[in-house]
Amino acid sequence: MYPSRRQSILTLVAALGLGTLSAGCASGGGEGEERAPRRDPNLITAEELAPHANLSCREAIQELRPRWFQRTDSPLVVQDGSHMSASLLDRIRASDVQSLRYYSVADARVRYGQTVTSGAIEVTTRRR
Repeated sequence: MYPSRRQSILTLVAALGLGTLSAGCASGGGEGEERAPRRDPNLITAEELAPHANLSCREAIQELRPRWFQRTDSPLVVQDGSHMSASLLDRIRASDVQSLRYYSVADARVRYGQTVTSGAIEVTTRRR
């Protein structure tokens, strides 16, 4: 005994409807729900640094993006457009920083020249 064409169509429509419903639920939220913004793995903002304001930049980076130092021990450090010693990261407080951005070796070479042998960390300080 075969189901009628009408029963087959209703079964198909019901299955498609449930598939659409479950896909909507799996998306993580309906209308009106806010999603958490995606974090850029190469950027640390002032908002992220706020809870770490009493730390040095190096300590804050180790807390927030430890992979930056796994990639290189001595990155080029650029503060507000000027090349600085890597020790700057130990001297400047996270509370004085607007943002920190990491550049891979390839990106750092494009941005700062072919002599860059490791990644770079760009420090943008707060304007007071």
